[in-house]
Formats: sequence, structure tokens, C-alpha cells
Amino acid sequence: LAFLPIAEKTGSMMAIGKWVLDHACGQMAAWRTAGIAPPTVAVNVSLTELKNANEYVQFVEATLAKWRLPGSDLELDVTESMLAHATLSHNDMIERLQKLGIKIAIDDFGTKFSSLDYLRTYRVSSLKIPKSMLDAAALHAGDASMVRAIAGIARELNIEVVAQGVETEAQWSLLSATTPSTKAQGYFYSMPVQADRAAELLRVGVIVPAANLNVAAD
Repeated sequence: LAFLPIAEKTGSMMAIGKWVLDHACGQMAAWRTAGIAPPTVAVNVSLTELKNANEYVQFVEATLAKWRLPGSDLELDVTESMLAHATLSHNDMIERLQKLGIKIAIDDFGTKFSSLDYLRTYRVSSLKIPKSMLDAAALHAGDASMVRAIAGIARELNIEVVAQGVETEAQWSLLSATTPSTKAQGYFYSMPVQADRAAELLRVGVIVPAANLNVAAD
């Protein structure tokens, strides 16, 4: 948790972000060549990158060209606080990235500066519901209603919803009963894996949750 704030303070975030983006796109290109690529590869965007919009957009465009990837292969995840900053500063980085065909996702939606206007203004492709909201939904009916409401609004706007941090069958069952069209990610499906293991899973094309839980338990 301390790594990213330190990277921001020491001025290392741009270099780290470029390294991550380059390696992510390189891996996507390798999966494309192998015929097993997922629909998109997702990369987080930092506030520093937003503040250095021209440099960042130019690097993204150059990186896609380097690995011969279309913009639609890339999803960039931004936070609500970043969208608030972009709105207040009239920063057009999000729109410029979308013109390259890149998908934009709002990470940890509903935790800070939530605004339905962001969904309309920035034409986001997906919303990611944080683990903390999913945990709260399992304990309180009001929080479960909030998750349902977010999913319902997103569905009306044709925006994909992804629940993060699904770790147990109980959480999966709650999610399925509450918002059946919502996608999920988390340890219930797989622990974080290296690229070679990810390639194996992509070749199989399906993840059996129970099998991955057993592996994690062992």
C-alpha cells in the first residue's frame, strides 16, 4: 500500500507506468501471436500520468504502434478522484485516449467522488465495484441495494460491471442473486499467476473456481 504513494512523491511514477504499459502490451502481443489473447489487457493510470497528459498519450500511442496492437486491445483503469481532477482542470486526456479506440474503466466505483455525470461525460466502458462494497453487501441489505442500483444504471447505459475481490462461494452466490449480469474477478476464480500460467488458462478457456480454491489451500 505504501509503494505507489512513495513512487508518486519521488517522481518515479511516470517511469514505472511506462514500464508497466510496455510489458502489458508486449504480453498482449505475444498472446495475440499465440491465438489465445483475452479481449483486453487492463492497466491502471496514475494521477501523475493524468497531469502529464501530452507525454502519456504520446507514449500510449507509440507503445500500441510498437507492439502492433489496436487501441481496442487496451483498457485503462482510472479512479473517480482522477475523473474529478480531469473535470475541474479541463484535462482532455481521457477523450484523447478514447479516440485511439482505448476502453476506459472506472476503478473502485462508488467509494469517493461518485457522479453519474462521469458515465455520460466520459463514455466509460466498464465500472469496477470494489471488494469493500461487496463485503458490505453481504452484511447489510442497504449496501446490497446499492450494488443492485449501480448494476442497474450501468445496464441501462450499456456499461459493463465487474465486481472485484470475489473470494468465496458465498460472495459469488450473493453477486449472482443480486446482479446476475455482473462479471466478477478475484481469488474465487484464481490467485494471481505468472504469464505462463495465464497462458495455460487462456488456452483452456475456462476457470473452475473449486479447483483453484483447492490449489490455493494446498
